Parts: sequence; structure tokens; C-alpha cells
Amino acid sequence: MLNLNTLFHVLLAFNTCLIILEILTPYAEYFLPYFVRSPEEGLRIGTSSMGRFMGIFDQTFISGFAYSLGLMTWVYNFEKKRVKNLLFEGMLLLLLLIGGFASVSKVFFIVGILLSLGLFLFIAKTGTKIMALVFGSIFVLFIAPIFINNWIGIDYLQELFYGIVGETSLDKITSGRLGNDTGIYSTVLPQDFPMLIGAGFTLYNLPFFDSEFVQFFVQGGLIAIVLYFLILLKNISIWFSLKRKFYKEKGLLFAVLVLGFITAFGGPVFLMNRVRVFYFLLLFFLYKISVSVKNEKIKVI
Repeated sequence: MLNLNTLFHVLLAFNTCLIILEILTPYAEYFLPYFVRSPEEGLRIGTSSMGRFMGIFDQTFISGFAYSLGLMTWVYNFEKKRVKNLLFEGMLLLLLLIGGFASVSKVFFIVGILLSLGLFLFIAKTGTKIMALVFGSIFVLFIAPIFINNWIGIDYLQELFYGIVGETSLDKITSGRLGNDTGIYSTVLPQDFPMLIGAGFTLYNLPFFDSEFVQFFVQGGLIAIVLYFLILLKNISIWFSLKRKFYKEKGLLFAVLVLGFITAFGGPVFLMNRVRVFYFLLLFFLYKISVSVKNEKIKVI
């Protein structure tokens, strides 16, 4: 699992390098088509015009989810490894933060950072917390002015921050998905389709599914929604099954499950491009640990 997480961090770091090239050089049009259909199509041209850059990811919420997952697993890896290459780990953390900030994703800012910070405070030793506080403060003092003065995305980030803090409304936080009469939930519910079994694997009358809950409800009806929540309950039972001595894995599993559940309000987590493989592999390893604990076949090293 540690090796898988490291591979994920390296790939995200490479994606951040693509983002930096896109921000600082005019050569993005030469390399982006190798990873996405075209940087000029659809959502990308709108998001990049606001200073939101995603690299190989084609949707902002997916980019935010990827970097949130990367940040949480970085915290876990850093605390789990006995021998640490501080330079290598520090560079990975810096690139993860740059990539997450560059996406200006609410998933990253509202969910990912808070969950990663909570996980760090839960599993880190006191000395590590003090060191992180010192170096984090130095980083902010020296790096923040560069972003504020040269990054066009800072205006959108400030607008997002003041909108959430000033109004603290579900409408602002969820971009109209909740707390709004014109949101996607209020659009889907009155639709005329079989409520019990849904409309099948189809877009129905919607241009896209901007929520995993909506997707399961429209395609599979009440049966799909009930099964979906049964899966969530099973995940919670697995979390409870982990013993106290595996508190680091328990903390990581909790953070991953919360990240997936909250992100599902903004997009289909099960069908995310380019990141769901790592998401489900990570869950597989955490499930494997819980099964091994139940069978008393695992030893603490």
C-alpha cells in the first residue's frame, strides 16, 4: 500500500509539472492533447480562463479529489515509513499542494485539506506536528506572495472564500446542487420515470450527471439508492472492525470514506477518470487489513 501511494504521489507530481508548464509557458497546446482530447474543448477552456488548471484531468472535481486523496495518503506514508527521505517527501508534498491549489477545487479546499490536516493531527507524533507548524509557516510567508501577485486564479479563490465565509450557504458551497430551487436535485426528482427501478443506463433527459446520488437514482431508482447506501454502511462496519493498534489505517480509511461520500454530491465518484483505479486499490488494501485483523493473521511490525 505504501508503494502504491508513492506511485500515486509521483504521478500527481508529474501532473503538477504539466500544470506549471501550462501556467508559465505558452507550450501547453503541444503536450496537453496527448493527455486530454483538446485543451480548447468544453470545460477546460472555461476553467483555465479563470486560473483553474487541472493538467490531465478533464473535470475540476476530479482534479480536486485526486490531489485530496494524494495529500491524505502522503500524510499516512510519511507517518508510516520508518526511514524517510525528507527531500523527496518534501518535494512530493510541495507539488501536491501546488497542484491542488492550482485546480481551485472546492473538493480540495473544503474537504481534502481539512481531512488531511485532521488525519495528520490524529496520527502524527508531537515532534512532527511542531516541525510541520514551523516549516508550514515559513512556506506560507515566502511562497504565498508569489501566488497572490502572479496567479490569476487568486481572484476566483478569493471570490470562493468570501462567498462561503460571508454567506455560509449550501448554495455557495455546493454550487447550487443543494439549497437551490434550480439545482440538479430539484431538476431530477420531478422527472417522470420508474421510481423503483429507474430509467436504465442512460443520460435520460439530463446533459450530464453532476452527482453520484442523482446518477444512481435516475439509472437504478430506489433499488440502486438503497444498495448504494448499503455499500456505505458496509464500509462503516469495516472501519469499526479495525482495532485500536491500527489507528493510522483506521484514520486513513475514515478520511477516504468521508472524501468519497462528500465528493459524490458533486460528481460520480465510481466513474471518475484517471483516479478511481488508485481510489479502489487503496480501499482494497484497507479492506485486506481489516480481514486479516479479523482472522488474526496480521502482525504489527
